[in-house]
Amino acid sequence: MSESAKKTFDCVEMMRKIRDDLSEQLAHLETFEDRLKWLRTFQHTDPLLQMVQRMAAEQTHAADGRRKTA
Repeated sequence: MSESAKKTFDCVEMMRKIRDDLSEQLAHLETFEDRLKWLRTFQHTDPLLQMVQRMAAEQTHAADGRRKTA
């Protein structure tokens, strides 16, 4: 690879690091429900991820409301 084409960012390496970090954080949680609770209460620092988390929570609440009335 030429010097000008040298990568400055390796997305695969970053994905593996994020996955490994999450696995380490979730290792102490024994049940699936505990992991879901952690994921739902985790506060993201990225504004886009905060928006996605908020929208997912709104969809969950709306779906829960439909199930109760059905």
